[in-house]
Amino acid sequence: MRKRLYSLLDGDGGAAMWCGHVMTVLIIASLLPLCFKESSPVLETIEYACVLVFIADYLARWATADLKLGKGALSFLIYPFTPMAVIDLLSILPVFNALNDALRTLRGETDASRRAIIEDAISQTERQATGIAKAPYVCACVRALLEAGERVLLFAHHHAVMDIYRRELKRAHPVFITGRESESEKDAAVRAFMDGETALCCISLRSASGLNLQKATCVVFGELDWSPAVHSQAEDRAHRIGQRDSLLCYYLVSPRGSDQEMQLALGLKVSQFVGLMGDSVPTPEQQMLLASQAREYISKLVHRLDGELLPTGNEG
Repeated sequence: MRKRLYSLLDGDGGAAMWCGHVMTVLIIASLLPLCFKESSPVLETIEYACVLVFIADYLARWATADLKLGKGALSFLIYPFTPMAVIDLLSILPVFNALNDALRTLRGETDASRRAIIEDAISQTERQATGIAKAPYVCACVRALLEAGERVLLFAHHHAVMDIYRRELKRAHPVFITGRESESEKDAAVRAFMDGETALCCISLRSASGLNLQKATCVVFGELDWSPAVHSQAEDRAHRIGQRDSLLCYYLVSPRGSDQEMQLALGLKVSQFVGLMGDSVPTPEQQMLLASQAREYISKLVHRLDGELLPTGNEG
């Protein structure tokens, strides 16, 4: 086998001559990328294809070095230092360096993608943990609103949070639209809320599109979404054309967890936690009146929740 390979590389027959012509063509082709200022996929393919053949040629000549040099096993040590072998090796090494850079770039892009996936997973986990931690307080707030006669749309994002609402607010007989229901179940939930069978409808932030729930008197966001448009669309579910009364929208945020970061991203300020919606843009005087009414309403609500949310005890 090695003798046949040697005769193909350095023999006197037609096969060796044909092999020599092929190598000459490949050498010329390998010079093409040097004739252009900018690289391209075609030129890179030509370069790498030529180099692969050169590597195979170098290894084949090394494997038959004893037949060419005639010094037995010592030939394999001598061959890499012969002039032609050195020239062949120098023509191959730069491509190895380019391949190494390409692999580093690919590895860097892969690491960046992996980091992005991990960061997104951490963000989602933190958001869910924040929603779960807030859920009992959100439920207490909603219970107070229901006792005050409000008809509430409660929005959240995670199913785990919705499951807590389902358990904690079951006495209010809420209906749910979370994306896990069939079309008929969703329609039944909308009818139950609109017909007054229940005063509480819990909705996933991403499942609010197309719903018509104008019987609501206030909207509560138990969780936040990264997109302001999602909140606006959720508020629109309860907006009534020709409505004169204000619609209170509560953004229940936590001083810890993911809410602070999302609050900054959404541009929400403390003064914007209560959104006042109407059929027309209110005048400055109306805005002041509505804001005053909202603050008074929230103040009463906070006093109502004090006994339920704050631990009591004697201070020494």
